[in-house]
Amino acid sequence: MYRANVHQSVPDMLLRSATCAARRAVRVASSTLRCSQSATLSAFANAAAQRGTPRFIPIVTRRELSTSATKDAELRLLESIEQSREEEDSERELQQSLELYDILKQRKQQDVDAFEVAFGIARIYDDQLDDGATATTYYQEALSILEAISTEVTAWGACMRVTTLGALAVCYEDLGQPEEAEKYFDDAIGAYEEHCDKAPGSEDDVAEEDISLLSDLNATAAMIHYHYAGNLLAQERWEEAKNVTKIAVVLAENSNMPAEDLEELQHSIHELWLEMD
Repeated sequence: MYRANVHQSVPDMLLRSATCAARRAVRVASSTLRCSQSATLSAFANAAAQRGTPRFIPIVTRRELSTSATKDAELRLLESIEQSREEEDSERELQQSLELYDILKQRKQQDVDAFEVAFGIARIYDDQLDDGATATTYYQEALSILEAISTEVTAWGACMRVTTLGALAVCYEDLGQPEEAEKYFDDAIGAYEEHCDKAPGSEDDVAEEDISLLSDLNATAAMIHYHYAGNLLAQERWEEAKNVTKIAVVLAENSNMPAEDLEELQHSIHELWLEMD
């Protein structure tokens, strides 16, 4: 029904053996930052939105529907949602998505459909309607569904978990709740690192369909580190902020982040370094 839209390019280095090795090299210079699992991971800086750096994965694509009794209704709603999105009518898209979500919640067991629609609703409130408070409600619901259905270690599950946790952190920061934001950024980084620890050690061990997801996961993790640095700067934790931006650069360079966005991120971080020096 819905599916996260991932970039099609494949970076040269996106597996654990490359990415985690690079991250470890950065950590040699930043032991105070990553000395424990509970290192704080705060909010996205407002500068990121102004600079046009990428945020999280939009929900866009159709896939097979289920439950024959409601299939026609679901299909009609899905087609209407896609039309509303094409026409950039966020309010209509939201109402249709809410109606579809109500139908999906009637299933005996929650599934990927319910997660993706809940996540899509949250994104509309977050990105289009600037209603962070309501967005957090649906991000939380999406996260609960994801935790119930994604019990195995998969690239898709890791990508969606990191994305949803990071989105929650952003919302809480925007709502003026930095401590709550910190909690979710910590969880997002932890989820990313857990996946790195369990990821295959060679490219031959990675399923072809997972390659773009893994690459997008690196891009998402890069942005989380970058925006966390903004929070550290606000706390005048200069050295930690600089170390976090180093990690952000390494991850971004080993992701499928578009060249223009990567260049902008590198420039923004360079400007931060100049200010800190």
